[in-house]
Amino acid sequence: IYELEVYGGNPDEKMSMSDVLNGIQVETPKTGDKKLKVTLPEVEGYTVEYNGTDFEQVIDEDLTIYQPISDKNVKVSFKITDNDTNDYKFKEIAVTVPGSQKNDETANKAPNVLPELAEWNGGHGNYTVSKGARIVYKDSSLQKTAEALANDYEDITGKSIAVVKGESKTGDITLALTKDKSLGLQDEGYLMDIDDSINIKAETTTGAYWATRTILQSIKQSGNVPCGTTRDYPLYKVRSFILDVGRKTFTMDYLKQLTKEMSWYKMNDLQIHLNDNLIPLEDYTKHDKNVFDAYSAFRLESDVKEGGNGGLNKADLTAKDVWYTKEEFKNYIKESRDYGVNIVPEIDTPAHSLALTKVRPDLRHGTSGRQNDHLNLTTKYDESVEFVQGIFDEYMEGQDPVFDAQTTVHVGADEYSADGTAYRKFCNDMLKYVQDTGRTARIWGSLSSIKGDVEVTSKDVQM
Repeated sequence: IYELEVYGGNPDEKMSMSDVLNGIQVETPKTGDKKLKVTLPEVEGYTVEYNGTDFEQVIDEDLTIYQPISDKNVKVSFKITDNDTNDYKFKEIAVTVPGSQKNDETANKAPNVLPELAEWNGGHGNYTVSKGARIVYKDSSLQKTAEALANDYEDITGKSIAVVKGESKTGDITLALTKDKSLGLQDEGYLMDIDDSINIKAETTTGAYWATRTILQSIKQSGNVPCGTTRDYPLYKVRSFILDVGRKTFTMDYLKQLTKEMSWYKMNDLQIHLNDNLIPLEDYTKHDKNVFDAYSAFRLESDVKEGGNGGLNKADLTAKDVWYTKEEFKNYIKESRDYGVNIVPEIDTPAHSLALTKVRPDLRHGTSGRQNDHLNLTTKYDESVEFVQGIFDEYMEGQDPVFDAQTTVHVGADEYSADGTAYRKFCNDMLKYVQDTGRTARIWGSLSSIKGDVEVTSKDVQM
């Protein structure tokens, strides 16, 4: 048997990207396969490469297959780059990875939870918390997770349940960490077997915590958990909510409440927009009103007071109506991790910075409308950067900083309309400033609309 491929057209004419992509071959995986078999076309002038999948917990970055418990549809992505022009395209090819278990028609449906479970194989009957049932944790690092489950269970049902470390017995809910990478659970996944007991395995405390949300959501709706097995993990790495506390007042109690509510739905990222001001400021300047009477707020306690660092205006940086102390915000960041939620503080400069220019009016870009909340990056670049980084230093330096080493720090940088090239230089300087501390940097993606002669780095940046 011979296979013959025939291509028409001018032999000197370069193949199209689409034609090259159509030459990618992906073999349908079979039960027991350890690797996805892929053949990439080699065509002069192009580079074709594997670009990952939407579920790396099933097929990961090196094409390793982690056996799902039920059939799982996965999109496999490829990228082609034109070596002459650097233009590129993507192509996705859908494959079904067969599961290790098969559902029968009479088996339980998956519990009705949000987000829906990634994989489910139903059993028969339901697990109900019985008298004498306990929450058992196998690893000391899971104690807070076990206690959170017990507290939330009591809030929902009015019944208490004991939390212990040790050996499990029938009827218990057991939490354990595993080092078995072959399960493919990664940072947030978990494997949970539900029968006359519930047994949870996860690689991380976060994965175990998400399992407890599945249990609680099911109990809240029906009083029990359907028997079966789930291998659950997220589709998106960052599942975020952003709250603007600069223009509106939100108390710390409210932030903590919001964090718990997010964690109920397995959302893992809360960005706090810590400073902002009235928009548009033109409403003040065109009516000859004092623009510094317009509302602005910087919600974190700050040492910058009464126009410090050479300021000309008698104004403190810290908001007067509602603010968060350094100590309580530091604790809030750490405590939120117990709920699987990363707090991302954002200090927004060089625009949206009226709270800063009230303290340093000598550093504002201009005195008409929005220019009042823009820092001057044209003629006072070094002074403006020094002022901004000095504010960040308050929260990032020292033995026990407010934004600890695990904190993703957002440097703002949206909607600056004064000087595109200087703005882009500012972005690079602020990103480098954060990354040099070992932290992850996040920034608004304004580059498509704020043009300039400087290329902004995107390496290891959340944009």
